[in-house]
Amino acid sequence: MKERPVVSTSEVSTSDIFDALALLTPVEITDLAKVRVGRQDGDGGYVMADRFRPDQKVYSYGVSDEMTFDLDLAERGLESFLYDYTIARLVQDHPRFRFRREGISGSNKPNKKVFTLEHHIAENGHTDGDMILKMDVEGAEWDVLRTIDPAVLTRFEQIIMELHRIWHLDRPEFYQCFCPAMEKLREHFHLFHVHANNAGPIRSLSDLPVASPLEISLLRKDLSATAPWQTIIPSALDAANSRAARPDHVLNFFPFLPQGLEPAALKRESLASIRRANIGVLQRLHKVKRGAYMRRNVVLLAQQLYSACPELADNEEQTLQEIRNCLLLPGDDPDAVLEKIRKTLRKAKENSLKEEIDRLYRHKPPATTGCSPSPLAELPCERPETVKAYRR
Repeated sequence: MKERPVVSTSEVSTSDIFDALALLTPVEITDLAKVRVGRQDGDGGYVMADRFRPDQKVYSYGVSDEMTFDLDLAERGLESFLYDYTIARLVQDHPRFRFRREGISGSNKPNKKVFTLEHHIAENGHTDGDMILKMDVEGAEWDVLRTIDPAVLTRFEQIIMELHRIWHLDRPEFYQCFCPAMEKLREHFHLFHVHANNAGPIRSLSDLPVASPLEISLLRKDLSATAPWQTIIPSALDAANSRAARPDHVLNFFPFLPQGLEPAALKRESLASIRRANIGVLQRLHKVKRGAYMRRNVVLLAQQLYSACPELADNEEQTLQEIRNCLLLPGDDPDAVLEKIRKTLRKAKENSLKEEIDRLYRHKPPATTGCSPSPLAELPCERPETVKAYRR
């Protein structure tokens, strides 16, 4: 593992953040197929390499009341050792489940009921070298990864985990934890799939978009060759985590962009991914709620399309049609959906204008100081006429 320079205790630069995010660059695995394990249409499902064998051991940390992942593996014949100190018992049992009301940490703390991964493996007497590890532990993963011996990690063929707090990469203490942890993982494992949990927003960090929480899938390096990443997330194997009426996150930004795709192919894959991000949510919404979904998300959808296809910014009608393609379900009237989108975007523009005018009336525009004043500053002062005039 390369030696990383110490970052100032007061500042993490944009270059540092860029290098840290680069550690999340995925690759394609070429020797194994990918499958979705667990819930197929929402939170609780994960993308894994299709390499399962009866009696294979699974260490699953963070269970709560969502057990479709563990049940799926149990039905495949795998034996799961489940840990969660926040619940008294499992909501559903299985002959292949072994549950303990304990958590995981970077050190043993019996008074808090949290222990190291090494402790649990030794306690169970496992000597296997082909186990599976799943961790969704709300940020405790960083303490585990910071302290764990790589020899323990490599006893697992696959690691599935949710990474939290990536937004904090501009904080030196988190940066110094994140980078060694990810380098430890990348030294021994291929990061072959990513998916952003849409329960959290995509934020800007030093002008770089950052998705968090982030689900990642890792495969030990001796088990497959790799090729450059060619997928735009969400893929056909992904599903939005949140049950709220919001689209899945489209990861069409660094470090998740496909490598080496021709522009036409990149555009095609981007549009398909944007459609998946919305259709998957719409399909599980009641028809009455689909209109509310459209009103809330049509502007975001337009922004996603402009990002994937900048030429759409100069073609309003084509933009409307592409938005319709992302929202149209079987049985919908295409013309009615198109008109609803048109009205929604028009209203969004009007509301944006009204907010700007309200701002100008609450706060007197600054005096001209040689710079060109805002066009709105010179509009008539009667508010109804102002709105009317600017709409024209």
